[in-house]
Amino acid sequence: MEWQKGLVKMDQKRAPKRRPFARNKNRTSVAEKPAVSTRPESLAAVQTSIDSGSYIVFDIETTGGNPERNGITDIFAIKYQNGQILETFGTLVNPKIPIPPIVRKMTGITNAMVRHAPEIHEVMPEFVDFAGHSILVSHNTIGDMKFIRYFTESTTGKEFDNFFLCTHLLVERLFPETPDKSLTGLVKYFGIESGDMHRAEADGYATLGLFEVLMEGLKDRKIERIDEAIRFQGDMESALRLGWAVPQKILDELPQRPGLFRLFDSENKEMFVSSAQNIYREVQRLKTSSQLPRQLLKMVLRAYHVTYEETSSLFQAMLCECELSGEKPSGALIHQRQVLAFTISKGNANNYQLAVDGITPGVVQAYGAVRDRRTASDLVEIIAEIFGQKTSRDGATFTLNEIRLIKGFFERTLGTLKTKLQKKSKGFSTLFQPAKKRRYMAELKLIEKLESIDLSPKVQSLLNRSGLLAVRQDLPNQPRPQGNGISERWDVYGICDCQPISSKVYDGPIDQLLSSAVASELWGLIVASQFNKAKGRSHKKSLTPLSQKEAKIVNATLWWLLNLRSDGRFFPLVEELRIGS
Repeated sequence: MEWQKGLVKMDQKRAPKRRPFARNKNRTSVAEKPAVSTRPESLAAVQTSIDSGSYIVFDIETTGGNPERNGITDIFAIKYQNGQILETFGTLVNPKIPIPPIVRKMTGITNAMVRHAPEIHEVMPEFVDFAGHSILVSHNTIGDMKFIRYFTESTTGKEFDNFFLCTHLLVERLFPETPDKSLTGLVKYFGIESGDMHRAEADGYATLGLFEVLMEGLKDRKIERIDEAIRFQGDMESALRLGWAVPQKILDELPQRPGLFRLFDSENKEMFVSSAQNIYREVQRLKTSSQLPRQLLKMVLRAYHVTYEETSSLFQAMLCECELSGEKPSGALIHQRQVLAFTISKGNANNYQLAVDGITPGVVQAYGAVRDRRTASDLVEIIAEIFGQKTSRDGATFTLNEIRLIKGFFERTLGTLKTKLQKKSKGFSTLFQPAKKRRYMAELKLIEKLESIDLSPKVQSLLNRSGLLAVRQDLPNQPRPQGNGISERWDVYGICDCQPISSKVYDGPIDQLLSSAVASELWGLIVASQFNKAKGRSHKKSLTPLSQKEAKIVNATLWWLLNLRSDGRFFPLVEELRIGS
């Protein structure tokens, strides 16, 4: 059967002008390349309004999903511009391989129908010429583009670099409520006229009807340009080729200072917030890096605007990020400002898990940070052996009373617990209350075993969770340190259980901070906070899971304490209490 030249008119509106089809016997081998380059003409095609754009709405039928092992059997394309059909292109194609029965049944295309049809090396050069630099439009375009690009390169030796819009991706963004997002389901949902589906011509016209609906939806979202629509559909490859939409003028005006920056999409919705030591440098890194987590990369490529807020230091910016990020991805991920710690989490029933893990919502206590995971895991195993427990990949499981002793070990309050237990055990006779007496004596033996664990001073210092954290302000015209006696400005934070509870500004040499009124006031707030936490609260109530924000703040604080630099100093509460006593 000869390849199709005629068209079935769908209605009077669809009266296409037929493009002649010419055979081309030239054929070249495929030269695979890692990425699609972009000609200036293809880039210019997307820098126009949706209404005035030139589109090639097309559909293909194939023998399977992999172009290296399968072929095209049917292709149909419509040149569409300014709301008008200008021209069409269509033909059956001889794939040179048998059409599988399931494909024959679905499309109605038989081996006999394509036996005398032109082969792909004849069809594809004409299709490429027909498409020009126009924007391609189809349903599930990414799968179709595999065939178009593969056979363009194999028959012409050239790349097919046209940008595309996918009606399936656009439906997911514009009309997520549609129950069936197949072309057949959407034609029915929107009441679009269609012919015999699963043939390229009928599907091509159905796709055009769907695209007209979607163009109105894009304009309702204030998306006026083609490149904006391409970013909106969320196609990663096309967005990478387009690059950032943020105006260069905005990027050039970003300060080279600590602070926060936020990314906004085309609808001015905030997508991402991050702290930075140098706002300008960090945003430039995001712009040029393709090695980002996929979710973040997709957001970065959809960014249309950047705002910033300067802060006195990176640590202040990190705390602001924790407050503002909520459930959104934040800079802690890309900066790798995440730490490991000894974590206590709620397990099954009344049990709790002790593990070496990251600090996430649901963790009830975190001790650390941990520098060496293997050494920390060995410590968890030693603690588990003391209580007759076994460790697994998730750590070790303990009862509520056992966790109370383990908390005492990490918080270095075993001596206080031991004194209380000794007093209680003396008040019970073995004759009248033997169970309580045995329990107290057993806990005292466990405390003695925990006290026998030898922790190096380095590990002990990492377990300090309360104290004063001084961070030197990085402000314009702020003098750089010249020696211990220089007067500088510091943000001083009162840290209680790894969470800042208050902050003050201190002007003066850092070596004199502890004798200042600022330190005295913050020490008082820390001690009062710890006392209030302990007063009137049961041990079980003290194990309240951290919220999302609290987990981020604890992680940020521990990261800072673990990576103290020359512009930061930490004064542990335990040292202050020891000196004071």
